[in-house]
Amino acid sequence: MTRFFKPGDRVMLKSGGPVMVVIKYIEGESLGGMVSSNTHLLCVWYDREIGRQSKVFHQKSLVKIRFGSTSAGPQFSRLRQLRRNI
Repeated sequence: MTRFFKPGDRVMLKSGGPVMVVIKYIEGESLGGMVSSNTHLLCVWYDREIGRQSKVFHQKSLVKIRFGSTSAGPQFSRLRQLRRNI
């Protein structure tokens, strides 16, 4: 499968959530078996209360964040709203 992201890309879950940074594509075992090195990414984000967080996500569940984009979808509207509240 084609890799959609590269380390350093800013991403967000398609369903919404915090802006995360892609660390790397990973390979290893998951609860359901082996994880492909071309589909799963280790991402990191920061929570004000908890601190640094990290988790592995399938690349199809993420969307790349392009700040200043004129083609903003629902995820970007939510992101703008959150940024205004900071």
